[in-house]
Amino acid sequence: MTSGSTTHVLPNAYFEQLSSGAGDPDVIRTLWRTHRSRRLLLVNAFLDEAGRQSDLLGELPSAAEAWARPAPSMRSMRTPSRQC
Repeated sequence: MTSGSTTHVLPNAYFEQLSSGAGDPDVIRTLWRTHRSRRLLLVNAFLDEAGRQSDLLGELPSAAEAWARPAPSMRSMRTPSRQC
């Protein structure tokens, strides 16, 4: 279930825009992708740990089953290119 981690880099031009209170759609798209990636990494780490401790979930489905059936909110997450 674990995938390699991704390193995100905020280009200097984007940082300068944000620090001045600006930020065009490309900057916001980059921030959105980075935030979404972080959330998915956290969910994946939780499910990996839950998979190692089968009694951790009690009556809930296994971590593998939960990952295979993401919550409706995760399925409906829109990518930034569709939002902007």
